[in-house]
Amino acid sequence: MYYPQTTTIEMGPTGIKPRTQYDAMDLKIHQRNKTLENTNEKNDDMHDMYVICSAGTMVLIHYDIVHRGTANTSNSSYRFMFKFQFNRLEEPTKPTWNHDPINTTYDATDAGLLQPIVKHIWNWMLHRVVALEQLVVADNINMWKSLFDNRDGKIRLNAAYNLALCNKYNILINRLYNNEEIFHLEATYASTACRYNKDAITKLQEV
Repeated sequence: MYYPQTTTIEMGPTGIKPRTQYDAMDLKIHQRNKTLENTNEKNDDMHDMYVICSAGTMVLIHYDIVHRGTANTSNSSYRFMFKFQFNRLEEPTKPTWNHDPINTTYDATDAGLLQPIVKHIWNWMLHRVVALEQLVVADNINMWKSLFDNRDGKIRLNAAYNLALCNKYNILINRLYNNEEIFHLEATYASTACRYNKDAITKLQEV
């Protein structure tokens, strides 16, 4: 996003909701369906970041992050912003930034419930196939399955990605047949963590 003019809080700057790019969006939630919760249904202004900036500022955000224009209460009629959209055309084959090869590990504990998602994306950007977790036990699998219907969307995504990283793709594929659309979306997103498993890809093609 490019801002050609100095933007003040009175001019209605862009409001950005941090980390919302990982939330699955379901139209029914925005129609006040209270059976499921999602970060995006709450217009929590207290945690928004506002792009108050000088002329010539550029802001780079994830395409799916929730953002909005805020109210222009200034005497200026317009607040300009130009948006340029970019999309990857190829899978990453190496880090595309000045990456220190010594820094090969990242536990993503700072991401909270989003940890398995962030770890997956980090390894994907490094083009690193991670060996399956050997210490996962049946109790973990059953616990994650039990969280599939939790009201909190981040808890559901955490469970789905943990199952994907353990290569339990059949559980996610079965989830695609659930009647709730948001469950389909979450299972689909998590299935990307099984991208290097040919059996998982074959099963998904059958679906």
